[in-house]
Amino acid sequence: MELATAFNDAWHQQPDPADRPDGRRPSNPQWVLVSTLWLLAAWTPESTPGWASTLVLNNSGDRREPWPPPPEQLAAIAKLPEVTGAVPCADVLLANGPSTEPEELVSLITAAAHVHDARRTSLVRYFAAGQEGDLLRLTTTDDDPALHLLHRDYSGTARITLAPAPTVQQPPVIADDAADGAIRTRISCLATLLSDLLMVNNNNSVDFRFRIATLPESDTEDDDRLAAATRWWSANREDAEEYADEEATFHPITFTELRASLHNDARLSLVDIWDGSWSGIDEMPEIPAGHIVTHLVDDLVDVIEGRLDGALVAVNGYVPTGWPPAEPTDEDDDAEYTYVLFARGNEVGVLDIDRSC
Repeated sequence: MELATAFNDAWHQQPDPADRPDGRRPSNPQWVLVSTLWLLAAWTPESTPGWASTLVLNNSGDRREPWPPPPEQLAAIAKLPEVTGAVPCADVLLANGPSTEPEELVSLITAAAHVHDARRTSLVRYFAAGQEGDLLRLTTTDDDPALHLLHRDYSGTARITLAPAPTVQQPPVIADDAADGAIRTRISCLATLLSDLLMVNNNNSVDFRFRIATLPESDTEDDDRLAAATRWWSANREDAEEYADEEATFHPITFTELRASLHNDARLSLVDIWDGSWSGIDEMPEIPAGHIVTHLVDDLVDVIEGRLDGALVAVNGYVPTGWPPAEPTDEDDDAEYTYVLFARGNEVGVLDIDRSC
């Protein structure tokens, strides 16, 4: 599987799996919105009534100014024919803003996507909290059962539509990814949302990248899967030339330990509870119960473990499996980076966790 990264990764931007008119790509804030809707679909049980989401972009102009108050909203929207032309607007209602409760947006999306479980509810609440003040709901004619929202950011305006469908529309995939297409898109959505939530400092996010490769035939006969995977990683890491003279060391861990480490990583970096200071780290608040980051971490581990079930897991770098987290040691090498190897048969998976500035 090719490298799966966040859609807004600054250094390794994930390709867009959707076929968009003119090759137009969503902005970074819009990618958070898109990833949320795609993940909402991926997490939807098969028995749920069908629904589909679409995104129409208008990236012309700078839309950093907030939506004007009614009735000026109609005049502002009238200037966006590319975005609103397919929607017969009868009225405009603030879905989230000074004049309404934030719960309204949660209720609208919950109904449109038939959300009835805690995990997807936390995803809808994350969406609503992140888009506060940036969304307008378009109320249309009575015979239109779809939910239409307008979102604006620094790059333009987008119309988001959630409409009934025969089945739940799953996220798009890159055809060349074949059987791993759905997994790659899902991991990219997870990486996008995790990077939106977890920050190293005020400017840099924690980045997650994952790929799967096939070991050379000469290594597949090696009884030591970890040694074979380590040799492959040393030869194929992005900075292999810089570290050509160094011997990498990986320590075996379990999927359970990896999961605990990622939860602690999230607690260390979650913007919601970070106070801007690293002092008193052992007293940092716990992640609130039901917070979306908990579900994102669990799903990332579940997807990788499901794809590479039975794999040997090993790590190079800082892995805070306990709380309070131990200080990085010399054996942890550079605490800014963690590399996790998954070796199974002739396959090797790599999860990169980048905390660099």
